[in-house]
Amino acid sequence: KRHEQANKGAGFNIVAQEVRKLFSETATATEQIETSLKTITSNIQALMESMEQIEAASNDQEEQVQQFSEAIEKPNEISEQMALYIKGLLR
Repeated sequence: KRHEQANKGAGFNIVAQEVRKLFSETATATEQIETSLKTITSNIQALMESMEQIEAASNDQEEQVQQFSEAIEKPNEISEQMALYIKGLLR
């Protein structure tokens, strides 16, 4: 009987060690997952900030193109007005 009890005790010890090992591995894995999630969250925030900067730059560029187009149109308008004025004088 003592031999049976010793075997049961040894078996319990092995199970307890495996449970402790599993608990430790689970805790480590949980910490790694938490770190990975924080990194992913940080990367997503950086990506969103970059997208906002790109959008702002795109809006600025669009505004500059529009201003440039308007600046090009003004001399054309003035030129047309001058041509009409000169035609009026020549009549």
